[in-house]
Amino acid sequence: MVSPEADARRWQLWVDMGHTLYLARIDHMKTIVLVFAFLVSVASASGAAKTTPLMKVSGIYSDLAWNDLGGDLLGMELMIVPRESKGDLAWSAFVQLAEGGAPYTAIVPLTISGDTIEFTLPPGEVYGGLHFTGKISSTDILLNGPSGQVEVLRRGKSYWQGN
Repeated sequence: MVSPEADARRWQLWVDMGHTLYLARIDHMKTIVLVFAFLVSVASASGAAKTTPLMKVSGIYSDLAWNDLGGDLLGMELMIVPRESKGDLAWSAFVQLAEGGAPYTAIVPLTISGDTIEFTLPPGEVYGGLHFTGKISSTDILLNGPSGQVEVLRRGKSYWQGN
């Protein structure tokens, strides 16, 4: 039998198990430990089941612009979209690369790990085999080209949608 003083120091915790409520009498420290363990197990289980990056990555990122001086189109644009690969979430990018003429275009698989992205243009064409890496944020992509150049692709509308 517990003394009334000791009993008053205990907390009551209601735990919902489906449609039945169970009353457990647990002192304060045990409550904290149990709640912490429960939160850690839920976070671990939900983290293991998800493959979605924490930020929204789908969208259009572009620095395509018309060059009045040269009278041509310059820059790069990525349209990133989700896809399924072997039952898991994966990403693809529609790439447009312009260096004066009509843009080179390709659809490529995109690897995303945390805030790092990378892709390689398909072989067989003028830019084939070029590998790009970069850092993605909610506002832009800092994209490193194969020769070390860095392009800042801002998130927003496509060049083709006008201003």
